[in-house]
Amino acid sequence: MAIIAGNLRYKITFQQSVNTRGGYGNEKQGFSDFMTLRASVKYLNGSKGIDNNEIFTSYGIEFTTYYRNGIDAKMIILFDNKKFRINNISEIGYKEGLLISTELINE
Repeated sequence: MAIIAGNLRYKITFQQSVNTRGGYGNEKQGFSDFMTLRASVKYLNGSKGIDNNEIFTSYGIEFTTYYRNGIDAKMIILFDNKKFRINNISEIGYKEGLLISTELINE
């Protein structure tokens, strides 16, 4: 599977977990931008549920992007003003690209 540059129409931002100190010395976990890449997007599946009169939606997206060192499954992806949890990262070819399976984080 080759990466076709014309299919990489979307921008995705990888964010890594960082710990910061609050005003009272307590630790807070947050995320900071690690890298922004171009990617193709393939919507996989979706579901909708109701819990305590709140509607929760969930769906998966598969991103295809260029290979970069340092990207791992502990990161999250920002796409279309939504956060996605990384479930799986597969290498395409030999360091040619990455196939990343994700799911929406409900906040």
